[in-house]
Amino acid sequence: MTAVLKPISTTDPLTDAVQALIDAKRDEDFARKRRIEAEERIAALANFNKEEGSQTIEAGGVKVTLTARLNYACEDPQALAAACAAAGAPASMIPVKTVVELDATGAKWLRAHEPEYWARVLAPHITVKPAKTSVAVKV
Repeated sequence: MTAVLKPISTTDPLTDAVQALIDAKRDEDFARKRRIEAEERIAALANFNKEEGSQTIEAGGVKVTLTARLNYACEDPQALAAACAAAGAPASMIPVKTVVELDATGAKWLRAHEPEYWARVLAPHITVKPAKTSVAVKV
């Protein structure tokens, strides 16, 4: 169910900005829905039914490339790796990788609670920059 929002008429700049955000988000959601419908229609009209791969077509003097792909996911990569190893699979046939990445929560804690260690050891290797401010509106 989609609620119809009533326009807020006010001279308060903050309220006006919040209303502008609500309006923009609604327009964005509608535009996204229209875009997806158009993409699905193009794929159907072009008879594009590949499981994976791409196809370029021309329509109205414009080149359009349609691309299909499959997303692969594994609930328990450790179990998958163990099953492959138990089957005697070589490393090249075990589709699991180990990712080493920054623990942002730990880095944040160390920056706040161990400033000397942060400055001497960690800061030269970690870039800290402000993220985009998030604004959530509950209606």
